[in-house]
Amino acid sequence: MQSDDIAFRRAILASPADTTLKLVYADWLQERDDLRAQFMRLQVELHTTRTSAAAVEAAAWFLRVGGQLDTDWVAFIRKSFARA
Repeated sequence: MQSDDIAFRRAILASPADTTLKLVYADWLQERDDLRAQFMRLQVELHTTRTSAAAVEAAAWFLRVGGQLDTDWVAFIRKSFARA
């Protein structure tokens, strides 16, 4: 399972603008009951819609749950959106 996660990260690194790939990754994470799935979806929504409602939802979710996520992973995902 960890090798699949690494493969997703490598693919995202190679194609940071591919939101479909990021949503497939979110689905894969959700199938494993991984909290990171919702973070990924919120990041895609923020990047694609750029609405204040999406920003408020993402910030509220991150305040509630974000402390449970690996900080290195969060930084990687945020950088992938910055590169897109």
